[in-house]
Amino acid sequence: MNVDGFPSPVDTNNSVIKLSNFVDPNSEAVQRVIYFTAALDAVFISNYAADPSLRWQYFGSVEGVHRTYPGKEWTFTWVDGKKVYNKYDPRFRPWYVQAGSGPKNIILIIDAV
Repeated sequence: MNVDGFPSPVDTNNSVIKLSNFVDPNSEAVQRVIYFTAALDAVFISNYAADPSLRWQYFGSVEGVHRTYPGKEWTFTWVDGKKVYNKYDPRFRPWYVQAGSGPKNIILIIDAV
């Protein structure tokens, strides 16, 4: 559906998943990530309801699973009359790399009674 602020049709009721071209979509690890991250839809929808100026929300996993909210069709090209979706691997995106390699603040509390 067309939603104000988005250049193309999006689905504000669901996220979408894009798997890296380098992962096996039938692997147990990938299937587990897809299953457990489905619960993120409720969080994404709640975030968007609380702040409608919020545009894209992402989740990327080490297994190569990428979840985007709001849902949208991925960009594609036509090759020999077939729709081929563009390659995308969240593990190589700057936002993923920075989250995994940036400084971390750790607080350690030890309660010795």
